[in-house]
Amino acid sequence: MKTKDLVKSFQLDLRHKSGVKQEDFVKAYCEVLREHAYASPDDSWNELEKTLVHVLGMMVYYRRALEILGVKDSDPRDFVNEYEECEEKLANLTDGFLAALEPKGVE
Repeated sequence: MKTKDLVKSFQLDLRHKSGVKQEDFVKAYCEVLREHAYASPDDSWNELEKTLVHVLGMMVYYRRALEILGVKDSDPRDFVNEYEECEEKLANLTDGFLAALEPKGVE
């Protein structure tokens, strides 16, 4: 899965659904955040806060690491998307190259 598709999967659009209770909202986002941080899984505000703070903290550390490494732009989306496109093209070329090396009609 491409990074941008993974990021899109975090958008549950609960704010556009009528009748969503706070408990449902908390539970849904606890499930999303569990993959990226740990807290006792109980679908509570406590779990939501702990996982959200961890994820935000990691974002701050990664931004600082990029700054230390000399990366000027702290928004990596364009770079990541272009890299993944190149990665996909290379994989397709490699597959085609390997297929061309397969012996044909040899018995």
